[in-house]
Amino acid sequence: MKGNYHLVPNCIFDEGFTPYEISVYGYLASCSDKSRMCFPTRENIAKKCGIKSVRTVDKALKNLEELGYINKTIRYNYNGTNTSNIYTLNKMD
Repeated sequence: MKGNYHLVPNCIFDEGFTPYEISVYGYLASCSDKSRMCFPTRENIAKKCGIKSVRTVDKALKNLEELGYINKTIRYNYNGTNTSNIYTLNKMD
């Protein structure tokens, strides 16, 4: 992903995703690096996507993960406190 744009697979429109799921996936795609990984906070995802509730973001992330579109890895700092998660976008055909 390079430049001021990002690509999302056409198949996300065939899954019956909610507008929140499409928005969250699109935002993760815009944040991801060459390895398709990113680590925005849930609060930042909500803000950037215009979603009022972090719980709504959590639900969208959970559904995207269950459908295999993303993987979530929980990150911890040196003293075991949870920091932001790493989201990896899975390659879709």
